[in-house]
Amino acid sequence: MKNNKKRTLKVTEIIDKNTGEIEGEKISSISYDREPDFVKMYIEDLGKILGLSGTTNSVLLSLLSKMNYDGEVLMNALIKKAVAERSKCKIDTVQHAITTLCEQNIFIKKANNYYLVNPHYFARGKWEDIRQIRMTISYDKNGRAVQKTEFDGQTVLPFTEEAL
Repeated sequence: MKNNKKRTLKVTEIIDKNTGEIEGEKISSISYDREPDFVKMYIEDLGKILGLSGTTNSVLLSLLSKMNYDGEVLMNALIKKAVAERSKCKIDTVQHAITTLCEQNIFIKKANNYYLVNPHYFARGKWEDIRQIRMTISYDKNGRAVQKTEFDGQTVLPFTEEAL
Protein backbone atom coordinates (compact mmCIF):
# COMPACT_ATOMS: atom_id res chain seq x y z
CA MET A 1 0.00 0.00 0.00
CA LYS A 2 1.36 3.39 -0.97
CA ASN A 3 1.82 6.20 1.50
CA ASN A 4 -0.79 8.92 0.93
CA LYS A 5 1.61 11.63 2.05
CA LYS A 6 4.17 13.26 -0.19
CA ARG A 7 7.26 14.57 1.54
CA THR A 8 9.63 17.20 0.29
CA LEU A 9 12.72 18.69 1.83
CA LYS A 10 13.16 22.44 1.90
CA VAL A 11 16.69 23.83 2.15
CA THR A 12 17.02 27.40 3.39
CA GLU A 13 20.36 29.19 3.40
CA ILE A 14 21.27 31.09 6.57
CA ILE A 15 22.91 34.36 5.54
CA ASP A 16 24.81 36.81 7.76
CA LYS A 17 22.95 40.11 7.36
CA ASN A 18 26.09 42.16 7.96
CA THR A 19 28.49 40.41 5.60
CA GLY A 20 26.11 38.67 3.19
CA GLU A 21 28.03 35.42 3.62
CA ILE A 22 26.28 32.07 3.79
CA GLU A 23 26.71 30.74 7.32
CA GLY A 24 24.90 27.47 6.89
CA GLU A 25 21.72 25.73 5.81
CA LYS A 26 18.47 24.90 7.53
CA ILE A 27 16.73 21.74 6.27
CA SER A 28 13.05 21.26 6.95
CA SER A 29 10.63 18.58 5.87
CA ILE A 30 7.15 19.31 4.49
CA SER A 31 4.47 16.62 4.15
CA TYR A 32 1.20 16.98 2.28
CA ASP A 33 -1.48 14.75 0.80
CA ARG A 34 -0.59 13.47 -2.62
CA GLU A 35 -3.14 12.86 -5.32
CA PRO A 36 -4.18 9.18 -5.16
CA ASP A 37 -3.83 6.73 -8.00
CA PHE A 38 -6.47 7.22 -10.65
CA VAL A 39 -7.67 5.89 -13.95
CA LYS A 40 -7.76 8.30 -16.85
CA MET A 41 -10.88 8.24 -18.99
CA TYR A 42 -11.24 10.12 -22.24
CA ILE A 43 -14.38 12.14 -22.89
CA GLU A 44 -14.69 10.45 -26.27
CA ASP A 45 -14.92 7.09 -24.48
CA LEU A 46 -17.49 8.42 -22.01
CA GLY A 47 -19.50 9.67 -24.97
CA LYS A 48 -19.44 6.22 -26.55
CA ILE A 49 -20.58 4.62 -23.31
CA LEU A 50 -23.45 7.11 -23.09
CA GLY A 51 -24.24 6.84 -26.81
CA LEU A 52 -23.35 10.46 -27.67
CA SER A 53 -22.57 11.49 -31.24
CA GLY A 54 -19.11 12.74 -32.19
CA THR A 55 -20.43 16.29 -32.51
CA THR A 56 -22.07 16.16 -29.07
CA ASN A 57 -18.77 14.86 -27.65
CA SER A 58 -16.93 17.75 -29.27
CA VAL A 59 -19.44 20.25 -27.86
CA LEU A 60 -19.13 18.60 -24.42
CA LEU A 61 -15.35 19.04 -24.47
CA SER A 62 -15.70 22.69 -25.47
CA LEU A 63 -18.31 23.33 -22.79
CA LEU A 64 -16.20 21.67 -20.10
CA SER A 65 -13.42 24.12 -20.88
CA LYS A 66 -15.93 26.85 -19.90
CA MET A 67 -16.87 25.15 -16.60
CA ASN A 68 -15.97 27.12 -13.47
CA TYR A 69 -14.78 25.73 -10.14
CA ASP A 70 -18.37 25.41 -8.90
CA GLY A 71 -19.29 23.06 -11.77
CA GLU A 72 -21.28 25.72 -13.60
CA VAL A 73 -21.36 26.56 -17.29
CA LEU A 74 -22.77 29.94 -18.20
CA MET A 75 -23.81 30.29 -21.83
CA ASN A 76 -24.50 33.35 -23.89
CA ALA A 77 -24.54 33.99 -27.63
CA LEU A 78 -20.80 34.76 -27.73
CA ILE A 79 -19.87 31.56 -25.89
CA LYS A 80 -22.21 29.45 -28.05
CA LYS A 81 -20.58 30.94 -31.16
CA ALA A 82 -17.09 30.12 -29.82
CA VAL A 83 -18.18 26.55 -28.96
CA ALA A 84 -19.67 26.14 -32.44
CA GLU A 85 -16.44 27.34 -34.07
CA ARG A 86 -14.28 25.08 -31.90
CA SER A 87 -16.58 22.10 -32.55
CA LYS A 88 -16.85 22.92 -36.28
CA CYS A 89 -20.65 22.98 -36.24
CA LYS A 90 -23.58 25.40 -36.28
CA ILE A 91 -24.97 27.22 -33.24
CA ASP A 92 -28.23 25.25 -33.60
CA THR A 93 -26.18 22.04 -33.38
CA VAL A 94 -24.58 23.32 -30.17
CA GLN A 95 -28.03 23.93 -28.71
CA HIS A 96 -29.16 20.45 -29.75
CA ALA A 97 -26.02 18.96 -28.13
CA ILE A 98 -26.76 20.84 -24.90
CA THR A 99 -30.29 19.42 -24.93
CA THR A 100 -28.86 15.92 -25.39
CA LEU A 101 -26.39 16.46 -22.54
CA CYS A 102 -29.28 17.50 -20.29
CA GLU A 103 -31.29 14.41 -21.33
CA GLN A 104 -28.28 12.24 -20.38
CA ASN A 105 -27.99 13.98 -16.97
CA ILE A 106 -24.51 15.21 -17.84
CA PHE A 107 -25.84 18.78 -17.49
CA ILE A 108 -28.83 20.17 -15.62
CA LYS A 109 -30.38 23.40 -16.82
CA LYS A 110 -30.94 25.62 -13.79
CA ALA A 111 -31.93 28.83 -15.60
CA ASN A 112 -31.76 30.36 -19.03
CA ASN A 113 -28.15 29.91 -20.23
CA TYR A 114 -27.06 28.48 -16.85
CA TYR A 115 -26.13 24.79 -16.45
CA LEU A 116 -24.65 22.59 -13.74
CA VAL A 117 -22.22 19.86 -14.76
CA ASN A 118 -22.77 16.42 -13.21
CA PRO A 119 -20.10 16.04 -10.48
CA HIS A 120 -20.36 12.25 -10.82
CA TYR A 121 -18.42 12.67 -14.07
CA PHE A 122 -16.48 15.95 -13.88
CA ALA A 123 -14.88 18.21 -11.28
CA ARG A 124 -12.60 21.16 -11.75
CA GLY A 125 -10.20 22.60 -9.23
CA LYS A 126 -7.09 22.05 -7.22
CA TRP A 127 -6.67 18.58 -5.76
CA GLU A 128 -6.87 19.87 -2.17
CA ASP A 129 -10.29 21.37 -2.97
CA ILE A 130 -11.84 18.32 -4.66
CA ARG A 131 -10.07 15.47 -2.86
CA GLN A 132 -12.99 14.91 -0.50
CA ILE A 133 -15.31 14.03 -3.41
CA ARG A 134 -15.78 10.27 -3.66
CA MET A 135 -18.10 8.41 -5.99
CA THR A 136 -19.12 4.81 -5.49
CA ILE A 137 -20.85 2.81 -8.20
CA SER A 138 -22.35 -0.55 -7.31
CA TYR A 139 -24.60 -2.85 -9.26
CA ASP A 140 -27.76 -4.58 -8.17
CA LYS A 141 -28.61 -8.14 -9.19
CA ASN A 142 -30.09 -6.87 -12.49
CA GLY A 143 -26.85 -5.07 -13.40
CA ARG A 144 -28.18 -1.53 -12.83
CA ALA A 145 -25.74 1.03 -11.49
CA VAL A 146 -26.49 2.64 -8.17
CA GLN A 147 -24.43 5.79 -7.68
CA LYS A 148 -23.55 7.45 -4.42
CA THR A 149 -21.32 10.49 -4.13
CA GLU A 150 -19.87 11.91 -0.94
CA PHE A 151 -18.64 15.46 -0.41
CA ASP A 152 -16.74 15.88 2.88
CA GLY A 153 -18.48 12.81 4.31
CA GLN A 154 -22.03 13.88 3.35
CA THR A 155 -23.88 11.65 0.92
CA VAL A 156 -25.28 13.37 -2.16
CA LEU A 157 -28.19 11.91 -4.11
CA PRO A 158 -27.84 11.01 -7.78
CA PHE A 159 -27.49 14.01 -10.08
CA THR A 160 -31.05 14.93 -11.04
CA GLU A 161 -33.16 18.06 -10.91
CA GLU A 162 -35.10 16.60 -7.96
CA ALA A 163 -31.92 15.93 -5.98
CA LEU A 164 -30.84 19.57 -6.10
